[in-house]
Amino acid sequence: MRVFLAVIAVAIAITFSIDSIRGGNGIDEERVLRSVIDKAKMKSFTDSFYSYTITYPDFLQPSAYNQPGDNSFSYHGMTDIIVDTSVVESIDVIKSHADTISCRGNSVIMNGNYFEGDSTFEHMRFHTKAIHSAKRWITFTVVYDKKYETSLRRINDIIDKWIIC
Repeated sequence: MRVFLAVIAVAIAITFSIDSIRGGNGIDEERVLRSVIDKAKMKSFTDSFYSYTITYPDFLQPSAYNQPGDNSFSYHGMTDIIVDTSVVESIDVIKSHADTISCRGNSVIMNGNYFEGDSTFEHMRFHTKAIHSAKRWITFTVVYDKKYETSLRRINDIIDKWIIC
């Protein structure tokens, strides 16, 4: 019986040690977030002024302050995820902060460290799809904590498929 209790105590100690080395609290947050994202149902949002409709995961909540061409959706759970849509005349500022840029038809997809004005936030990332339409760019940007990048793959894939007709 003492041996059995000793084995249990050692197993518990090893579990706590591994968890503290990982810096976690016993939950693999990335796996939980990925599950929330992957199981989310889709909703639709229409910007009637600029005539576009997008689908987005239902755990993202639309802002009460949305305006034509300037809309925001957010999730404030174990991390903050923000999806912004904007209508702009130029995407040069976004391009200047992007690590990667790829062109697909009338759209550009960019990724990089999140920025506001002249400040860059190394622990935050952005993923932007910009679609050129009628002399303007409609941008869709996801802002997220870098440590959840792989969990957000579905959201980025959804945004990459958005089109403007």
